[in-house]
Amino acid sequence: TSRIWGPTRFCLFLALFGFYLLYRSVIRPINRLVRRAEEFKEGETFLLSSTTSHNEFGKLSRAVNMTLRGLEDSKAELRETIVSLEKTNRELTQAQEEIIRSEKLASIGRLASGVAHEIGNPIGIVLGYLDMLKGNNLENEERQDFISRIEKEIDRINKTIRDLLDFSRPSKGEVKVIFVHKVIDDMMDMLKPQPMM
Repeated sequence: TSRIWGPTRFCLFLALFGFYLLYRSVIRPINRLVRRAEEFKEGETFLLSSTTSHNEFGKLSRAVNMTLRGLEDSKAELRETIVSLEKTNRELTQAQEEIIRSEKLASIGRLASGVAHEIGNPIGIVLGYLDMLKGNNLENEERQDFISRIEKEIDRINKTIRDLLDFSRPSKGEVKVIFVHKVIDDMMDMLKPQPMM
């Protein structure tokens, strides 16, 4: 039995020593790499202690570190790009609003001559009726008719001015359901005094 135990002890010793070397050179670095990867949080530097080793695990650790550093750099660049895009988007929205406002003002300028005519005519009519009302030879029924016509012309002037103010007012930019026929009718009413349009 002592002859059997001698080689068995030696084999057992070699197996234990081999397991120890395997554990130290393979299992422990893998466990450390897995544990460090599980503990990794975004924004922190991922460094493995085995990067100084010249074996395969040292190479693997260095490669993982370089990859994660590259990912962090890419995330930082992506954040900067997103901030830049958001700023550009705000500037474009503001520029679009300015263009719309300028175009509305230019449109009002083009409409001014027709609107002046549209307002000038009723004012002339009102002044004519006022002159007639100054006379003493009018009957009460005629006087009431002239006053009613004056009110109608003043309402016409008021409507033209209200339409222009509504058109020139900056829009709130809110999205809502509208009836396109009403928009077209409103535009037609406003453009009636402009034969060219």
